[in-house]
Amino acid sequence: MKGGAILPAVLLAVVGWAATATAQVTTGTVFGTVVDSQGGAIPGATVVLTSEAKGTKTAPVVTNATGDFVIPNVAADAYTV
Repeated sequence: MKGGAILPAVLLAVVGWAATATAQVTTGTVFGTVVDSQGGAIPGATVVLTSEAKGTKTAPVVTNATGDFVIPNVAADAYTV
């Protein structure tokens, strides 16, 4: 009987693992570089994403010394920068 108790425990572990493996990511990250018309980086620029469908805006982020910015956890949508 001792060996018979192992199989249900293994099956439970596999079923639990399979349920967590099906989760999907519903957000992404937007990143980029703000440059002027000559291609020079613009540090300290404020960047905001505006949802075209909802009109909502992300919290503003500021570009770093090389003009780069990162906005994490962005929901799938079409945005204006």
